[in-house]
Amino acid sequence: MPTAAVSAMPEPVVPLSSARRATSGLPEPVAPLSPAQRADSGLPEPVAPLSPAQRADSGLPEPVAPLSPAQRADSGLPEPVAPLSPAQRVALAAAAATPLHAYRRGYAAGRSGPFFRHATIAALTARGLLMLSPAGAVCRVTSAGFARLRDIRTRARRSAWAWPAGEEAAAGEAFDDRGAGRQRKGGRGADGAAP
Repeated sequence: MPTAAVSAMPEPVVPLSSARRATSGLPEPVAPLSPAQRADSGLPEPVAPLSPAQRADSGLPEPVAPLSPAQRADSGLPEPVAPLSPAQRVALAAAAATPLHAYRRGYAAGRSGPFFRHATIAALTARGLLMLSPAGAVCRVTSAGFARLRDIRTRARRSAWAWPAGEEAAAGEAFDDRGAGRQRKGGRGADGAAP
C-alpha cells in the first residue's frame, strides 16, 4: 500500500470513557429494547424481510435489479444524465446568452466579469455542452448544450421551481431572449461557486 494512502487515512476513534462522556454533554448511548420492554412500550414489532416463498405467495412483484452496463447497452435505453451543479447551470446559461472569452481569472463575457472558473468550463466541455475554439480563447454552447438548457427550464416549470433571484435569474432571462430571437446586448450570468 502506498505511504500517501496510509497517511491520508483517518485516525481510529477511541470510545469515550464514562467520566469523559459525563463531562462532554453528549447523551448516553441508548441500548436496544428487550422483548419485554418492546411489549410494554406499545411500539410495533420490527418487520422481517419476506422470504422468497412468502414473496411468491404474497403476489407482490419481484424487486427489479438495476441494469448492468452490458444490459443497458443492449436495451437501447439512453444513458442516465448526471445533474449539473448550480455553477455549471449558470455558466451554460451565460454562454448561451453571449460567447465567453478566456481571461486569467476564468471565462467571462467581458473584462469586468463575472468570471466562471476554468474547471467549470472544462467540465461542461467534457460533457459536450460547450465547445472551445482551437486556441481555447472563446467558448460557445453546442446544440446539446441548448437542448440541455431547454430541458432544465422545462423541468423547472413543471415542478414549479424557479431560477434563483439575482444575477443567475438574469442569465436565464438572457438565454430566454436569445431563444425568442431577441438577443439582449450584454446578457451575463454569475458564478463564484465551484462545480
